Amino acid sequence: MIRNYFLIAYRNLIKRKVFSFINVAGLSAGMAVAILIAFWIWDELSFDRTHQHYQKIAKVRQNVYLNGEIQTLKTVPLPLAD
Repeated sequence: MIRNYFLIAYRNLIKRKVFSFINVAGLSAGMAVAILIAFWIWDELSFDRTHQHYQKIAKVRQNVYLNGEIQTLKTVPLPLAD
């Protein structure tokens, strides 16, 4: 029975080449995007766990008042590190 399914699929691939190419290309592109998104999520969730005391790590940001606007900077002065 499964042999018949493969035979019918092969015949359809040969008979309708353009539609088969579109379907296979769409499937492969969708799978590639899904894998890239999964790797991105995995990287974001495992970022802080590479350090020994990852529970104590914090991100420090600095609010600065420049030209009438409040901006948040990712960089902070070196004395603040202590």
